[in-house]
Amino acid sequence: MARNKVVMLSFVFVMVTFPVFHLDVCLADNASRTVSSDSGSLPWTLLKAALFRSPPDRDGTLRFKRIHRDQDFNWKMNNLMGVAKSLGLNSLLELLSRGNLTNLMTGKGNYTLFAPSEAAFSKLPPRLRDVISSDDAFCRQLMLYHMVEKRVSSDVFGNDILFKSLANETFIELDWTEWYKVRVNAYRNDDDNEVMTASGAAIKQTNRLASNGIIHVIDHVMFPFPNITIVERIQIDDDLSIFEYLLWNSTTEAEINALGSYTVFAPTNKAFAEIPEKEYGHLVNDTKLLKKVMERHVIITSIYTASFYENKHLTALDGSELVVVQGPGGTDIYGHGVYGHMLERDLTSSDGVLHKIDSLLWDWRGTLQQGEH
Repeated sequence: MARNKVVMLSFVFVMVTFPVFHLDVCLADNASRTVSSDSGSLPWTLLKAALFRSPPDRDGTLRFKRIHRDQDFNWKMNNLMGVAKSLGLNSLLELLSRGNLTNLMTGKGNYTLFAPSEAAFSKLPPRLRDVISSDDAFCRQLMLYHMVEKRVSSDVFGNDILFKSLANETFIELDWTEWYKVRVNAYRNDDDNEVMTASGAAIKQTNRLASNGIIHVIDHVMFPFPNITIVERIQIDDDLSIFEYLLWNSTTEAEINALGSYTVFAPTNKAFAEIPEKEYGHLVNDTKLLKKVMERHVIITSIYTASFYENKHLTALDGSELVVVQGPGGTDIYGHGVYGHMLERDLTSSDGVLHKIDSLLWDWRGTLQQGEH
């Protein structure tokens, strides 16, 4: 009998005091939750233990039982459009409206939005800016590429992780539809701090929660679409025709496919034009040397320039070491006595990323004297 009275009194205490408190949903990365009042704060852990009778995590973090959708608890939260507005992402809001995506962003569901900042839109190349300003269908496709149809928080981000976006080649869903994927990478900079990217764009703010999803703010508009492979991107670029020719003379399609996710620093045709004919002929005819030199331009894993810092070391496919050199004139890749200046960067593809450089990483002057084979 006494035990029943204790249980009843405990229940009355919770029911009487609960209205005094209000739920404060923190927007920290761990989404911890507390209950506070004018007189101070009461850990939500205690209230949860009383109401739901399940212990907190070992670190004290509350994890709701999935008996309701997250937004049922976060009833005071803005939807994705509201959160984007609060972050001052006006250009993004305009493109979402022009792409007829307002209803999607304000309705029910769970979405992740990789949201370009205002500064990101100011960095757009003129040609892309012109297309965006004149083509609403393209705007819709571009914005859909920045969206994932599930809530993805930053704690699951890692290296070369792919998330299926809502954009695809056909603009509609078919049985054979190939959806564009957002490639997320995580790196360490020279201060040992983590740098995360989404298809090459640096993620500047994470886990901005909304009632129907989550927003991560990025510093670039994600483009081009990753609808082709690195090799296909090389093939359609007339400025890389010599590099393509040497590529197929030094490797096979099976070897390329076996690489998984990778990075290529591709010299332009002008870079090869600077090599004397005799030395160029030596390179082409020496198959072992050619393979070694070509592999020097490949890195296993996707390396975007947002991860670069001065004196960053990269290990090429042939085992040699490349070094990132940054200065007022831009970024160079140094290897085997040659500096390759980056001309175009972060050309994301379905299997990695392509960068264009202005020199072949092969010191043809010293190489012939030293007898590299």
